[in-house]
Amino acid sequence: MSEARALTSLASNAVATVVMSLSEKACDREVLMRALEEGHQAPVAEPASRR
Repeated sequence: MSEARALTSLASNAVATVVMSLSEKACDREVLMRALEEGHQAPVAEPASRR
């Protein structure tokens, strides 16, 4: 149950951040849309034996 609450909080905080930054005109909508369309690839960690 705690994990679901944490995930819901994370998602709602992310949405609220975008909404507030757009309403305050602190966010470039073109840059935001480009970033959302491209998506984000998390970096792949190297195995410990290769470090």
